[in-house]
Amino acid sequence: MTYHCKMIGVWAIVVLAAAAFAVTEEEIGRMREAMPDRPVVAPQKPRTMLFFNLSKGFGHSSIPYWAKALDIMAEKTGAFKVEHSEDMAVFTAESLSRFDAVCFNNTTKLVFDEDQKAALTEFITEGKGIVGIHAATDNFYEWPEAAMMMGGIFQGHPWNAPGTWAIKLDDPDHPLLQMFKGQGFNISDEIYRTNAPYYSRDRQRVLMSLDMSDPATLSVDDLVPEDNDTGISWIKPVGQGRLFYCSLGHNHHLTWTPSILAHYLAGIQYALGDLKVDDAPLGGAAASTTAAVPALIEAVGQYDWGKSRAALAEMEEVIRKNGSNAAMLLEIERQMQPLLKTDTAFAVKDFACRQLSLIGTDVSVPALAALLDDPGTEHLGRIALERIPSPAAEAALLDKLNTVADASTRIAIMGSLGARRSKAAVGALSRAAVGFDAALAQAAVKALGMIADSQAAEVLGRLQNSPLPQVRIAAVESLALCADRLAQDGHTDAAGAIYESLYSGNNPPLVRVAGLVGLSRTRTERFYQVLPEAIVCDQPELRKAAIQRVADVRDQAALESLLPLAEQLDGADKVILLTALAVNGSPSGAAAAVAALTDEQPQVRMAAAFALGQIGDKDAVFPLAAAAAKASDRDEKENARAALYRLSGTEIDHTIAAQIRGCMNDPNSQPVAVELVRAVGQRAASLNDLLFETAQSAHSQIAQESLRSLQTTATFADMPGMAALLAVRPEAAVENTVIVTAEKQPDRNQRAAALLSRWDGLQSSEAKASYLRVLGRLGDQNSVALLKEMFEASDPLIKDAAFRGIVDWPGAEFIAYMKRLATEGQDASQRVLAFRAYVRMLSEDRSKTEDQAVELLAEAMGMTDRASEQRLVLSALGALGTARSLELAQKAAENTELKAEAEAAVLSICERLIPNDPDMARTA
Repeated sequence: MTYHCKMIGVWAIVVLAAAAFAVTEEEIGRMREAMPDRPVVAPQKPRTMLFFNLSKGFGHSSIPYWAKALDIMAEKTGAFKVEHSEDMAVFTAESLSRFDAVCFNNTTKLVFDEDQKAALTEFITEGKGIVGIHAATDNFYEWPEAAMMMGGIFQGHPWNAPGTWAIKLDDPDHPLLQMFKGQGFNISDEIYRTNAPYYSRDRQRVLMSLDMSDPATLSVDDLVPEDNDTGISWIKPVGQGRLFYCSLGHNHHLTWTPSILAHYLAGIQYALGDLKVDDAPLGGAAASTTAAVPALIEAVGQYDWGKSRAALAEMEEVIRKNGSNAAMLLEIERQMQPLLKTDTAFAVKDFACRQLSLIGTDVSVPALAALLDDPGTEHLGRIALERIPSPAAEAALLDKLNTVADASTRIAIMGSLGARRSKAAVGALSRAAVGFDAALAQAAVKALGMIADSQAAEVLGRLQNSPLPQVRIAAVESLALCADRLAQDGHTDAAGAIYESLYSGNNPPLVRVAGLVGLSRTRTERFYQVLPEAIVCDQPELRKAAIQRVADVRDQAALESLLPLAEQLDGADKVILLTALAVNGSPSGAAAAVAALTDEQPQVRMAAAFALGQIGDKDAVFPLAAAAAKASDRDEKENARAALYRLSGTEIDHTIAAQIRGCMNDPNSQPVAVELVRAVGQRAASLNDLLFETAQSAHSQIAQESLRSLQTTATFADMPGMAALLAVRPEAAVENTVIVTAEKQPDRNQRAAALLSRWDGLQSSEAKASYLRVLGRLGDQNSVALLKEMFEASDPLIKDAAFRGIVDWPGAEFIAYMKRLATEGQDASQRVLAFRAYVRMLSEDRSKTEDQAVELLAEAMGMTDRASEQRLVLSALGALGTARSLELAQKAAENTELKAEAEAAVLSICERLIPNDPDMARTA
């Protein structure tokens, strides 16, 4: 089963390479219907929450679901507004100042630099809030203080997403849990383990945790003692701020589960500072000695469904706090015995049995065994007895198996004896398995499979010949389980013999699958012998399972002998084989994947490309590029590209370079060259010298992709090469690439050095014009003199380029030029461009006071009679909150052509006037 899940997961990667998760309209409708209509409390002021959605590790498919759900929550309740981001640059003090809380939406493996750490720490400690959804604890591995702040850090998830787990309310009367009405619940989700030292009830108020008295929740694999206290949601004060975290949030359906959404709304309003609640940790509040236990047990004895669970939660805390004190627990157990009397409420018995399943000893066996006599309570006592590691508990179950009259209870007891792997029960179960009651016989057979010792295996082998068909089927299934457990216990010879019998051709296909999987673990040579025939057999279930097992073949000779069988498989089976080869990881499978790139069926080609992305070498470079070039379907093209980008190995970049040079001048191969050049940019390889060469190609697509790649791979150190490229190819696309590269230098006044150093060597007017346009956009002060000089040039091309450079200058250095040219320019076009630049530069001129800027804009308004330019002035006035700017905007509103823009400017000015002159703003 583990491997089957692994294969499904790998194939999911293939599918998802072509289609990202998107929230459907139907799902959005469910969210709206389930969402609370109003806030828990009215917000004290307008609140804004940053919803951060970036994942550097595992990307949860539920991220867009929670993003949409919180948008709807904000819209319906009005409790807050949401802004979304995936940019780590938002973690500065200035950026965070706009928000009241930050929500980490399933973020994983985030790494913060020192400034970002300081900003986030200051954010919460000085009064803001942090909200964590599910994977928010899968971060901060290099920042222990933040892990402590969050209250936990991811250490695995034994409770996987498909399962259903029990949740108990640790603080049932707390305002953040009102939506659960005092009742624990079961939920299907992936639950995170977040054990000590970061998780601690002494440092946070734990609201909900896993109910480890639930059989399914306790019976998962790989549990550790600390898992007995696994928090689900908690709150905690951090400095003057607040944190709310909830582990629930992996599965999509939670975003339309009303109680979960209501819990998140309450937690968010707590984090925002609007919902005032008790957030003091409860860790030290419960009794730590037996002195308080009698009164507490008396209170528990008065409980019933619908009443407050406060006493129950406190009792659970007493037991948890004394978890390592055996003598204390034994005394607590003795005092709990009255809770099992016949006259106590069923809810009390249920609670007591759940606790005794965790701490029970021989003391509780008689009272628990008595519960098995009543079909209404048998499951309470039986589950507890099943878990108590005592011979007396096992003996009680065996006794009741023989004496209880109710058939359903006997069947359930068989299951418990199987779960205990009770060797003493094999005889009784063997007798029941050959009886005439088919239901009892089936249950006995299943229990024998769970016990899984040599005696049980022998009995199951005989039961394959039972006259009852149900028993025969159950015997075969139980033999598979028995063999699995024998193998786990180290009895590989005995397990292998059973797997061999299960693989027999007389058994149903799914039974043969179990045998084949078992042989792969216990008898490798035999597995290699039968695998080829299974891969091409006529039983679909066995064939597909056998193909999947190719992923586990480690013998290279055996693997290579299987590859020719691909020719005998249909499309769906080829997909499974290619996926298995990808998981296997052996380069031996690359040749088969390359051959499949030209298959007639698109799903096979997709799987082949994915496999090559995992196992391909230099020989896969050209085929993948060719597949990307040839594909007409966008998803298929992107899939081939992604595989090409993932290829690893020292020879890959050299091969790409060689293939580019080999394809550039061949018309038939030039589309392949385009894909290879594109790959250089995606791989961020050190092939910039080659890209400078291909950027000069006469093939437009090759040149275009070269420039795109250079925008990604080039650094400021490549500016000499950029300057040389612009000299020979003075085009707009090259200009943009040069600008992108130059702007990677943060100091604006160092960006133009490479261009200026080549100026005197430029030969053509076109090159000089291109240089001037770039110099203007870069805004390097060292270019000012050259632009001024060239604006007086006699060559009209150079003169116009200098003018364009001055117009685009990102500053106010040319403000006097633009003012003069706005009225004295050589033609209308130049005057319009100059005027627009002049107004922009006025807005960017930091040397002027607001009052000075307003007067200059007033002057500018009179410099033109064109409404389009006057609208620019009004826009600039809107950013200046003075009485004079308001006066000018109000006057402009009298002009019907300017009315809309003028009124917008008035509103903008009033927003700025409110702090200093609210009366003027209100009047306006």
